[in-house]
Amino acid sequence: MKTPRTLKDFKNDPRVDFVSVEQNNYPKNDYWVYLKFPYISSNMETTSIHEESIKDTIEEFKGISINYAFYIADYSRPKSPKEKINPNGQLEIPFEKMEYEEKLRDYEFKVNELWNECMEHCIKHNQKDFQLLWQIKANYKNIPDYVPNWRASEYKTESQRLDLI
Repeated sequence: MKTPRTLKDFKNDPRVDFVSVEQNNYPKNDYWVYLKFPYISSNMETTSIHEESIKDTIEEFKGISINYAFYIADYSRPKSPKEKINPNGQLEIPFEKMEYEEKLRDYEFKVNELWNECMEHCIKHNQKDFQLLWQIKANYKNIPDYVPNWRASEYKTESQRLDLI
């Protein structure tokens, strides 16, 4: 895909959600380019690009990439409360346990929803990451407190990425 060259090109690029120009740095402008899911700016490690000139914005835009793990890694598994045994030897079920179970359901729902979005995008646009997404899904299921290493998923070869994820 061609790199945008003008502000209009950025606005029309399918990888860009929207563009804004702030004029609070007179005589310079601040250019903000907000990227669509699942693109990120590799150098800034965010979903937006902020530069003071179109030239710098173009250079930064050249470093965007698809990174599914970045979006999925936003959510961490809630911590389970400690179980307590009263002096009579009976297990007490604290209210925190019920709260934990509700947070865990919400967490699992959100991760599954994000994974499904990633898989749908992968099927339509980026089929080389199928194996990566399946590995992320398996790791969430089998490894407690798993969070994908989204930085490693972007810079390594596919076999090395899968070892790190």
